[in-house]
Amino acid sequence: TGNVDPAMSLEMMKLLVAANNVGTTVVVVTHEQDMARRMGKRIILLEEGRVVTDGKPGQGKGGARG
Repeated sequence: TGNVDPAMSLEMMKLLVAANNVGTTVVVVTHEQDMARRMGKRIILLEEGRVVTDGKPGQGKGGARG
C-alpha cells in the first residue's frame, strides 16, 4: 500500500482483513506499526533481521508493542 493514497490503503487493508476473517491466511509486510497494531491479529516485529516480538497487538513484553 506504499504507493497509494491513505484512503485506498485503508480499503485494501479492509479487504485483507475480510479475507482473513473467513479463514484465509494473510501476511502483510509493512513499516507502518500503527496500522499493523490496528489491523493485525498477530504481529511479528523484526529488528536487523531477527524476531524481537511475536504476539497479539498490545500484549506487553513478548507481544507486539513495538
